[in-house]
Amino acid sequence: MRKAILVLGLIIPVFCAAGIPFGVEGGAGLAIQENNNAFFTDGSAILHIYRNFYARTEVASLSFPSGGTIISLGTGQGFDVMMFLPGAGITPYGLSGLYFMSGGGLSTFNLKLGGGAEFKLTGSKMAPFVEATIDILSTSINSHSHSTNVITIKGGIRMR
Repeated sequence: MRKAILVLGLIIPVFCAAGIPFGVEGGAGLAIQENNNAFFTDGSAILHIYRNFYARTEVASLSFPSGGTIISLGTGQGFDVMMFLPGAGITPYGLSGLYFMSGGGLSTFNLKLGGGAEFKLTGSKMAPFVEATIDILSTSINSHSHSTNVITIKGGIRMR
């Protein structure tokens, strides 16, 4: 955990000094799936790629599924591409994401699709947002496969 905090502590100032256009967001939501709902809170880094396109990756998350707590910090959080559509007070956006992990007899593949809306506040770089996604999740543990869908509803504050 200390290594992850140290790496993040080094990367963010380097991005700022290099003038790389990135932002941050924090939020909370509810992940709904068959037999296991989870409240969560997370923080993400957002990188401006080109025009209305951004890349987003989770940096940290805290999840409370039924019967436990999951803390994730650093890499392995997933990756989303976001496309913002022009709007006056409300900026709609679509997103898609991909996550793959393999090792120790466990393989996980996750495809995410969704959309949301960002609300501009006059004179502020912060913007509240809401989004909804569906994750198509496939897990294989020692050659036994399981697939499920997760619907996520999330809200928070974004600075980009």
